[in-house]
Amino acid sequence: MVSLLLCCTMSALRVLYLFIATWVVSTADSLIQSRIWTNKRSRRAYHFLHASQTQVDGSSSATQNSFSPRQVNGRVCVLQSDQEQFDQVSKNIADELGIPLLSMPSLSQSADDNVAYDHALVVEPYDSFGIGINSDYAVAIQPIQSSDMKRFRKSRSKELALKDFAMKPVFIDFCPKLSVSEQQTTRSGKDLLVQAVAPRRGGHGDSTQGACIYDLTAGFGQDALVLAKAGARAVTMVERDPIVFALLHDAQRRMEILATHCPNNDRRRFARELYGKLSLVHADGTALAHGSLRPSNDSLPDVVYIDQMFPPRTKRASVKKNMQILHSLLSSQDDSMETRALEESALLQTAHSLAQARVVCKRPLNAAPVGMDCDVQPSYSVRGTTNRWDVYIK
Repeated sequence: MVSLLLCCTMSALRVLYLFIATWVVSTADSLIQSRIWTNKRSRRAYHFLHASQTQVDGSSSATQNSFSPRQVNGRVCVLQSDQEQFDQVSKNIADELGIPLLSMPSLSQSADDNVAYDHALVVEPYDSFGIGINSDYAVAIQPIQSSDMKRFRKSRSKELALKDFAMKPVFIDFCPKLSVSEQQTTRSGKDLLVQAVAPRRGGHGDSTQGACIYDLTAGFGQDALVLAKAGARAVTMVERDPIVFALLHDAQRRMEILATHCPNNDRRRFARELYGKLSLVHADGTALAHGSLRPSNDSLPDVVYIDQMFPPRTKRASVKKNMQILHSLLSSQDDSMETRALEESALLQTAHSLAQARVVCKRPLNAAPVGMDCDVQPSYSVRGTTNRWDVYIK
């Protein structure tokens, strides 16, 4: 009798599990069709360059048009996905950014035509909810090395795929599939950043609410993410490169989906909190000091953070993969040292004109402060083993 009851219970649990799994798959499929791929109701999918400024007041996410602050890198293309369901997404990206959409054979042929691409945007399957089902997609950046092209030219008869590249594509993920406790724990390497910026301390030392922060050099958004998780009230990421902005925009899109549809309550609440804090602006940081992009006086940030691309290293040291890709993606647009110094000084002046409480500038450990020839000098510095953070108190 006991064994029969146990058997019936196990059968009921199997039926319940199948029902839940079927419901999750159905919900994910419906979400993809109505919100992600077609997105006919909201018309928001991949307006990277036109709906580019997001204002955050704690929960709202209104958009305003912005100018294109930097032309798209001519050595970047969009690769057709290995999966047909992502073809339209790839086409939308290429159309919005105005860059070529290539198949793998076309990419190989481009090398023979002396048209060199060193990066490609690709659309990858993505498991949004961490349930083992690729219910969404992620826009990733794929490095293209010369060894890849040589190998592709020798494999004309072979069906090429993304897996044949030497390096794997990288995408930005603001809510990776980790436990909430892991997501809320900042790594020791980020502790100095938090110490320098003090995201929990608002203007004039107000500790009752977090700081409003502008990150004028967002990059892949990892510092902004750390500051948002470390207690900031709001963090605005400012990025001028269209390709990097596209990656950030897609990460925000996936974070919004998690914040509204994730079946895991803890992860949904975590994503909702982050989505309410992080906003994104496509602009050159110096443009925020004047014109229509300048915030009103009552919405100026407490803190402005600057982390510019460092000059090439003279020492051989391991660099994280995402930073390698970011450096190589922007390396073709690097200017002379004189031009770089002028840009750094202009950005620092912009930061000072915006910040109400303090400006934080990340620098190599032994590098001179930004704008040494001007009157503004750091109030103090937070020093690490390879970098330091210069803090300017207003």
